[in-house]
Amino acid sequence: NVNAALSALTQDLDQMVQNADKLKEKVTIPDHVLVPAILKHLVHRETVNYAVCCIASLLSLESLAGTTDFTTTVYQTANTFDKLLDVLERTGSDRKTLFVQEQAARCLFYLTDSKITALYDEVEIDIPRALRSLLDHTSSQNPNLPRWSAATIKNLILEDQRRACLSINEVAARMASGEDYRAPSYTTHLPDMVQTGGLMMLGSLMSVDDADARAHAVSACSATLSSARALRAAQTNLAEMTGHSVGLQNDGDIVRAIVAAGG
Repeated sequence: NVNAALSALTQDLDQMVQNADKLKEKVTIPDHVLVPAILKHLVHRETVNYAVCCIASLLSLESLAGTTDFTTTVYQTANTFDKLLDVLERTGSDRKTLFVQEQAARCLFYLTDSKITALYDEVEIDIPRALRSLLDHTSSQNPNLPRWSAATIKNLILEDQRRACLSINEVAARMASGEDYRAPSYTTHLPDMVQTGGLMMLGSLMSVDDADARAHAVSACSATLSSARALRAAQTNLAEMTGHSVGLQNDGDIVRAIVAAGG
């Protein structure tokens, strides 16, 4: 019965995509009621697939409508990111598994959009774990999964930059006010992405046949370069203030990894 209800709701939401105007008049259940009613089924093996598809349709519809109430409520619900990553980390390459993983990646894309993450000082999502999982799907047999994965990777790279720059700026502000030097509370994960071959996996998408996947891959690689340069500038300024040397990501390493993958 739960699966039937979630499936029917998903179909209703998908039909609304054709005309997303006046979303509040069409979806009259308040976000603080509707969202928890869907998300609570992510924890049950029998209902998780239907719940993921339903929440993906809801987030997609709201994105078209230009509002953020439902997305923010999903974002604020505890353990949502972990449950979505659990779906992405499933083993198996059957059509059903890949489709549900596509919907999970779709959810993560909307939840990591910069206009949402900018509202909070910290994002619940485990960025290294999410990057590893999404990079694993860049070679998926489902053509839509690499597209959503690459698009979400770009969001995560920008979020990584935001966190790292905020952390560096906080240290600089303390130094300027006369406080003792403390290491930044957050360290970028871009070097790990390059050194473990993750960027090569992303770069390989730049030469696939699918135009949408190529476009998202190019955008993600471009974001990686711009983030590395922004972080390098911030780290250099901090090193000059503190006298402490810091590890800086070389642009050349990033470019070489992209080229080596055929990008």
